[in-house]
Amino acid sequence: MISLRKRKKLIFWRIENNLKQVQIIKKLGISSGYYSNLEKGRVDPSFKLLVKFRDTFEIDDVLDL
Repeated sequence: MISLRKRKKLIFWRIENNLKQVQIIKKLGISSGYYSNLEKGRVDPSFKLLVKFRDTFEIDDVLDL
């Protein structure tokens, strides 16, 4: 499961960039339940999803999310 520190970073990043969950899931093509589980720490993001995050949102160090 994703660590508390990484969960907080993910949520902080979303809020800092003025994004709603629905905007992220539409751009990434994932379900709302999956993204919600990411923020709750129930699932870990796949490497493929991290790469998609990096490419879609231009995040330099996506592995640090």
